[in-house]
Amino acid sequence: MVQKISSKEAEILVVSYSRKLLGQTGDGHFASIGGYHPDQKLVLLFETARFKYPPHWVAIGDLWNAMGAIDEETGLPRGYVILKKDIDSSCQLLLATSVQLNQLLMSARNSGQ
Repeated sequence: MVQKISSKEAEILVVSYSRKLLGQTGDGHFASIGGYHPDQKLVLLFETARFKYPPHWVAIGDLWNAMGAIDEETGLPRGYVILKKDIDSSCQLLLATSVQLNQLLMSARNSGQ
């Protein structure tokens, strides 16, 4: 999915993840995926707090684990959203949420994986 979306102009993948699990300061955070390196299985995170961290490459497995971290306020894993440009409008974005990811992560946690 990351490779597919990062190659499209009309879609943006935004991830919610735990910075702690990536060895960074702070915890819950959002960033957009700016690219994917298939050979090295890395994603380029476009940092929203550029004063703190520049755009940087992260191993997709590490990002997956950081997205699975439980948010203390909701009791649910973090996840992602896909922003899609409406093909009929040059300025409107549609928002799709990641219910499937949360269900998958909760299922894996409940089965002890």
